[in-house]
Parts: sequence; C-alpha cells; structure tokens
Amino acid sequence: MQTFGAHDQSEVDVYRLSDAQIDTLVRLPETGMGYQLVEARVNDRRSRPYFVFNCELAVEPQELEEIGYFLPEERLSAVEVASTFESITPAQLSAMAPPTGGPGTPLGPLAPSPRIVRMTVDFEGFARVSAFPNDRRAKPDGSLESGTYATTVEDLRLVPSGFAAAGRYGLPNPAAARYVHIIVPGAGHRIDGGTVRPAHYQAGGGVEVLFVNGAPPGSVFRPYRIPEL
Repeated sequence: MQTFGAHDQSEVDVYRLSDAQIDTLVRLPETGMGYQLVEARVNDRRSRPYFVFNCELAVEPQELEEIGYFLPEERLSAVEVASTFESITPAQLSAMAPPTGGPGTPLGPLAPSPRIVRMTVDFEGFARVSAFPNDRRAKPDGSLESGTYATTVEDLRLVPSGFAAAGRYGLPNPAAARYVHIIVPGAGHRIDGGTVRPAHYQAGGGVEVLFVNGAPPGSVFRPYRIPEL
C-alpha cells in the first residue's frame, strides 16, 4: 500500500495487488472499460468496496473522489504489494450509496442503457482505451479475456485525447486513457453493446461493447498512444 498526497493536502491509500490476486481479477468480468468494482477486506477490517484499475491497483471510491488525477504513470512503481488485501469478490454499483453533494451520479448509471447483443462480423474493428501501457486483459497471444469492455473504431474517432476518452467512456479513473488497443476479432464472437451513461462525474455518451466470451488469439494489436490532453 502507498499513500499519495492529493488536493487540499488530503491523502489517498492505493493498494497494489499480488500476482495471484491479479490473476483472479483478470478472470472476472469488468465493471467498465479498464476497471472493476470489488469488495475486499484490508487489514482485517470489514469488507468494503474498492475500484481496481487494470486488475492491479485498488482504491476506495470515496478516496478516489478526493483527487483530481490518479497516479501518474511514473509513480506507479512506488506502490507496494498489498499482502493484506483479501477476500476479493465482485460488487454491484447499485449497492453503493453515492456521496452527498456534487454534480452528476458518481458511482453508477442513471438508468439501464439500451443494449444490442449480436455476433461480430468479419473485418469489424473495435478499440480499447487504458491509462496503462500493459493492459492486463489483452493477453500476450493477442487474445482478449472474457468480460472485457471496448468501444468501436468509429466511436474512437470522436476521442482526440486520453482525457477525452475518460470522459466519453465514464471512467472513474481520472488519469488520461491514452493507450489504445485495436481489436479485430473476426466473425462469430458475442458482443453486448450500448451507450455509456453519465457516471463517476464523467459525461459519458460513448459506445461501449462487452466481449462476453473474449476474443481469439491474434485479435488484439499492440497499443499506440494518443495525446494526454
């Protein structure tokens, strides 16, 4: 665990998960693109919700709201492994009470988004944005883990920068999502698509696609970087 200073001299506790815990989370579905909401116990306290980014860095939602940015890339190595981060289970956004005050709906969608469930077609392109260069849901063989979110290549054309991506896709991590993986899975892979609702103090409005059963080897290309701002 590492404590970082934030706005108004507040501090935020960030936990780096062990390799075994990372492997557990990689096998669990995402809550949204690049993040998961889980319940876990730390230092023998009662179980409570945490946002986990890239299956590896965990922070309590109310602490994340205290800062205007989250862990610049060069500071990630300072976070030590949290050996006391235990009993990780998926949590539901609806089970979390939003904080008092502030605009928008910080922890969940306004209402269920209309969804379209279908199979992919040949030569169809998708894209996944991340604040991390080593996206853990994109495996070394170019396959994609089940339960992973992305957007469409067409929607990505409306995203000029990493911070624009965080806003358009309603990401709770306010770091710039400046790393982009292009995904071309081929035909016959089930996707569940819809519109990103306003959430986490972000505007939303982008297209999101859930790869229900992942994507086969060779689908995911090496990431490229877009501007931060």
